[in-house]
Amino acid sequence: MNPIFFENHLNNRILGACVGVSESGLNQPAEIIPNTDSTQLYELTVIMLVTVALSILIQEIKGLMMLLPLAYLLIERRRRNRSWTEFGVKRGGYLNALKSNWHLIVLVVFVIQFIVIVGTSWFIPPFMEHIYSRIPWSPDAGIGVLAGFLSMIIFVTFVEELVDRGMIQERFTNRYGLFIGIVIGSLFMTAMHWAPGDPFIVLLDLLAVFIDSAIYGLIYWRTWSIFVSWTVHLGVDIFDILLMILVF
Repeated sequence: MNPIFFENHLNNRILGACVGVSESGLNQPAEIIPNTDSTQLYELTVIMLVTVALSILIQEIKGLMMLLPLAYLLIERRRRNRSWTEFGVKRGGYLNALKSNWHLIVLVVFVIQFIVIVGTSWFIPPFMEHIYSRIPWSPDAGIGVLAGFLSMIIFVTFVEELVDRGMIQERFTNRYGLFIGIVIGSLFMTAMHWAPGDPFIVLLDLLAVFIDSAIYGLIYWRTWSIFVSWTVHLGVDIFDILLMILVF
């Protein structure tokens, strides 16, 4: 048996038992997606490091930095003749996937966001000031700004999921197993949300991003669908905006 497949097969059984899903009910990309070799991981790691470094050094345009790994994804996909299915872009099973993961969706979209936004607004006010400093919107902005911001996050969240889950998590999971895949993908997403500020506040912000991202990664693994993880990610951002307006 292919050792990579065996490792992922074992990971499926272990994590499936932890989250209460039988192995037969899970998608197993390792059976379909070609093994990720060292060259591919080296290329991807370089792209990730360069993207994070530029986003930290040039804060003014860090929102555009995700275009770099996106460009790599598009070029690499064409050069190596990859199908979109390898990136979790697939049709069918969308509604069933949402229903079967409703508990994780409620947890990350509503419970965690309520705790973070409302809790910090009450007990750690500088936290929300830090959040506003790293996003191009605030609750006192006009409806036109809000509409533009919503349009932007629809596109940005899809690109983030395609890169973080469909490429980074998929490749590292295929090579090193699910735990490493989710951690690496989440660390990249967390680093891309870094903004300067009080170290304690910044740490809290990054921790919240990492937890959200890890749950997106788990949902992606359970469904193997970018559209599902994107819907959840978008739902989190929209609910955050609603809470910010309510507690402002």
